[in-house]
Amino acid sequence: MRKAILFLTLFLYTISFTQTPMSGTYYIGDPGTKPGGGDPEFTTLFAACSTLTANGINGPVIMYFTQSKTYIEPTDVYLGVNGTSSTNTITFKPYYGVVCTLSFTSTQIRSSGIDGHWVIGTNNYNVQTSLIPTHYVTIDGSNSDGGTSKDLTILGAATSGQKSVIRVFGNNDYITIKNCIIINRSSSASSTAPIQFTNRNDGTNNYTPDYYTIDNNTLESLSGNGGLGLFLSNSGTPTVGMTGVTISNNIISHRGTRGIMCNYVNDANIYGNTISADMQMASAAGAGIWLSTGTSASGTFNIYNNRFTNLRFLNNTAGVSNGYIAIDNQLASPKVVNIYNNFITGFVTTSAVSNSKIYGIRHISTSTSNIYFNTIVLPEMVDMSNFGSSFIAGIAFATAATPEASPSGTVNIKNNIIISNETSMKTWGIRRVGTSGTFNSDYNNIYFVPSDSNFTGFWNNTNQKTLADWQSASGKDANSVSKNVTFVSGTDLHLSGSSIKDPDLVGTPISGITTDIDGNTRHSTYPFKGADEGQLPIVSAQKVFDNGGTSTNPGAQNYPVLAINFTVDDGYARLAGLTVRKFLNAGGTLAGDAEVSVEAWNDVNGNNQADSGEELGSGTFSSNVATINFSTSQTITPGPGLRILLTIDVDPSADPSHWVALRVESPSDVNVTSPAEKSSTNYPLQNQQDISLPVQVVGISYEVSGATVKLRIRTQVESNEFLGFNIYRSDDGIKYVLVGSYSSNAELKAKGSSAFGAEYVFVDKGLSKSGKYYYRIEAVGKNDRRDLDIIEVNIEVPKKYVLYQNYPNPFNPSTTIAFELPVDSHVRLEIYNTAGQKVKEIFVGELPAGYHKFTVDGRDLSSGVYLYILRAGNFVDVKKMVLVK
Repeated sequence: MRKAILFLTLFLYTISFTQTPMSGTYYIGDPGTKPGGGDPEFTTLFAACSTLTANGINGPVIMYFTQSKTYIEPTDVYLGVNGTSSTNTITFKPYYGVVCTLSFTSTQIRSSGIDGHWVIGTNNYNVQTSLIPTHYVTIDGSNSDGGTSKDLTILGAATSGQKSVIRVFGNNDYITIKNCIIINRSSSASSTAPIQFTNRNDGTNNYTPDYYTIDNNTLESLSGNGGLGLFLSNSGTPTVGMTGVTISNNIISHRGTRGIMCNYVNDANIYGNTISADMQMASAAGAGIWLSTGTSASGTFNIYNNRFTNLRFLNNTAGVSNGYIAIDNQLASPKVVNIYNNFITGFVTTSAVSNSKIYGIRHISTSTSNIYFNTIVLPEMVDMSNFGSSFIAGIAFATAATPEASPSGTVNIKNNIIISNETSMKTWGIRRVGTSGTFNSDYNNIYFVPSDSNFTGFWNNTNQKTLADWQSASGKDANSVSKNVTFVSGTDLHLSGSSIKDPDLVGTPISGITTDIDGNTRHSTYPFKGADEGQLPIVSAQKVFDNGGTSTNPGAQNYPVLAINFTVDDGYARLAGLTVRKFLNAGGTLAGDAEVSVEAWNDVNGNNQADSGEELGSGTFSSNVATINFSTSQTITPGPGLRILLTIDVDPSADPSHWVALRVESPSDVNVTSPAEKSSTNYPLQNQQDISLPVQVVGISYEVSGATVKLRIRTQVESNEFLGFNIYRSDDGIKYVLVGSYSSNAELKAKGSSAFGAEYVFVDKGLSKSGKYYYRIEAVGKNDRRDLDIIEVNIEVPKKYVLYQNYPNPFNPSTTIAFELPVDSHVRLEIYNTAGQKVKEIFVGELPAGYHKFTVDGRDLSSGVYLYILRAGNFVDVKKMVLVK
């Protein structure tokens, strides 16, 4: 009866479509669930695919699942469609917003046919000869256009038979399976998988699927010991390999021996996948990505940005095929396999027995493996009950035989981080068996926790303990290091802590690899080892001493000019020298190349002086540029940093009228020899004023007493070219007036040529209000003049009323009366004779708080004694003054 119903169903669909080629949009679901109303054209996937197979297509076809439910498929589905092309495509996907499951329940095994629940490439899966090339088929599990959500789950039947879920058999190109959750529930010990592609040869012809993509799926195969994650293999013995294969961004869990099995594949891009294993076979060798039998054609495999974690394997029976290898290249020449930017860790074994092979990456044959920028961590594992001839290594260059032999292929190993945290079982960072083949290795970090059983490498049947031992025996890894690395966690191998900016983890650029496992751009000159790109230490510079505006004299030695403090944010950096330029800030004549030279000093004590034992190197100027190469590179570490003092030597024949300033113009002038970035902040680092040759000023200080400011200028060396100082004052920092000059004030006039210098004092009593004042000090030579410094002083508001004695006293014909007001006040200042009669009114009115003074003209008064009275608010004070004519 069931057969009759099935026959009737097929008959009705045949009558409905009358074998007219299909094109357009169709729906799969229960009656009444068609979007917009009405019944879907099909109720099952089987019905939809059978009709497509029977009718063919003449345009693009899309099949939508209309319901968020579990679609039960009691019959396996075949899809062999005529008319497919780049424009006549077939797409299966959930309708917008739909989340659904396809559940296959058939356990039928076709011993002479094509086993699989959903078989693409045939119109009769009962025989292997009814193949119909079916191209451009997409199974998209996302319920939105261009989406990446996984809204379609496909379940294989719970069966003990050998049966994959989706099977692409024969010449079916441009197949895409994406955004699906596919679970293989076969418990068979023979190979099955959520997705299986088969390269078929019938003894005469090849039927090869090419240019297919498996992207962003969850592929689970944990029910049977034959459960692979992705099964790319053969039927018969093909003479051509599958090409244009892309396997990307999938989450793959497998119980069988392979996560991704590539057999009779000519080339592939395998990237962004996360692979885990739970192998339960007592004796079997597992692999996350396994590249095996190929053809004689050239081909390239790119295996990158993959994550291997939680790789569990049982292997508790002695044998020659125990263990697990994350990436196993068994291809022959002329294949090239590029393995880069992968995280490999998480090996978990039980009480394993002898002959186990636990490798991060292995190369066994005549092809070429380029192993770059991988992070491989061998964790602490359960000790094997009988270690025997077992091998544990980050990277192995050895045949699969037992005992291992030397392969004849080529392996290039660069920029990898290989860590062993195993403390009791023997491990190697790199295992190189024999001397055949071509083996190159450099710029790696190979480290193991201290243990008697761990070794850096195995070279030609001899263990090499330390990196130095390995380098000596192999002649390789001259630029490699051995250093522990901090990771985010035991399963997350991103760099963490101080390792993020550790210059010791910097490798060498490799053409074509410009990003890391996360897509972050690698440094073009200093890429980090391992899959995760770190960050280079940043060297910053800051001017901490500027002696511009001072003067020295011809013949001066080690005259301090400029100090720069170099710091690093993390890690370390090595500074080997500086390029220094001389220039002028203002007018005048720049000192010539032969008139001055420059030296650098490690100013350890920060005193801005050239002390014995601190000299780093010197340089002479050519076209105003001097290069200083340090005698010993200086290391910059986080903290106070490295303080470099630049001094000049002035030739005795130098022209005293010349000027000079120093500048470190840009980060390119800083010679950092270790991997580091250089911050461009604060450049150019330079003197803000020029240094003159006639006078050397070593100190400027000031004192404030009430409304009086006293300036002190200390020189160290003076020449006959020096004339003296001018002092300018401003109350706003913009407009200055001359208040003292060497031409009128003997205290500011040069004291003559001296090798010991002198002190100059200027007292300014002419201040009348509180607030800030600015003094500009100008050094004057016979041929030029230069501003030395600007001093800022603050005159505080008086704390009380004060009336001062007039000055001069006695006087003739005038004198000055000064007083202080702590607050704004109404003020009356008057003069009386000794008879008590007012003879002169000096001021009556409002005055602000501050310092005030008035001049009294006595020409209209006769000689004698007078009294002057100050009334301000409630304050009254009287003082005597004497006029003598």
